[in-house]
Amino acid sequence: MSNRTNEILSKIMETAGVDQENFSGSDAAILRLLRYYRQDIPATPRYLYDGDAVSFYHDDAAVNAVQDEKSKQWLAERGDVMTSLWVPLTTFLGMNDGKVAGKNDDNIDHILSHYHEGDPKVLEAFEMMRYLAEHYFSRGNLLLLPDMCNEFGAYRMNPDKFRVSEDKVDQFLWRGWNGKMMAYFDYNYDYMTEWILSEHLECMYYEGFFEYSLEEIESSDFVINTHEIKFSPFCLQSMIGDWTRIPVYDYRELTDSEWHLYFDSLAKVIAYRNKQHFQSHLPYKFNA
Repeated sequence: MSNRTNEILSKIMETAGVDQENFSGSDAAILRLLRYYRQDIPATPRYLYDGDAVSFYHDDAAVNAVQDEKSKQWLAERGDVMTSLWVPLTTFLGMNDGKVAGKNDDNIDHILSHYHEGDPKVLEAFEMMRYLAEHYFSRGNLLLLPDMCNEFGAYRMNPDKFRVSEDKVDQFLWRGWNGKMMAYFDYNYDYMTEWILSEHLECMYYEGFFEYSLEEIESSDFVINTHEIKFSPFCLQSMIGDWTRIPVYDYRELTDSEWHLYFDSLAKVIAYRNKQHFQSHLPYKFNA
């Protein structure tokens, strides 16, 4: 588990006053995240208990420079995980029958009991999602969303992002160019591009990006020249190797090989972003 993810989880558990269990072995990261999901840790306020908001509240220089406490909390809560763990995990394990399985102790115990029994499906899921879990609250899996409202005047970008894409990276970006998420970028492709560059998501538009190995992307020699990239939905790279399916695919319809391809691709995006220097800034307020 990355030091950053460990630090954020420790901070949350300390705030909640719960025991910090020690996990070891290759599955320690995902086991610790499941501990974090338990119901003895409150869900709100997000700036205290939600790892993405906690990270920006404590560590982002621009957010920390805000003197008004309520404003600081609001801005930190524009933070969001790029890809969340719970939904793909429970979907892969067959726990989502028409609706998302509740993030509660019973369902966590269900997963853990099968894990300790050596259930091959659970072991496969843990191995497949290991990189995500290990880097969960690293900057590579965090987004600072714009401080914008939707067409109805509601500030719901975080839940809307999940609603239209299940937090799948390529599908969320597609919705920013076409569909419900456009309002959060003021229906402006230039604003969308500006935000993409600020979040170092240019790799999602770099042709052939997913053909590189994780080791190549993690190398200091791997560099993307953003001036050579065309930012448009037609240049968006598919996480599952099929551009035509980006707008429509759901987790529940993925084949076993596509599940693995998605999480291999996700590891590459996280690795690329973790190498970048993020310029600290407040959440974008377009056309303000």
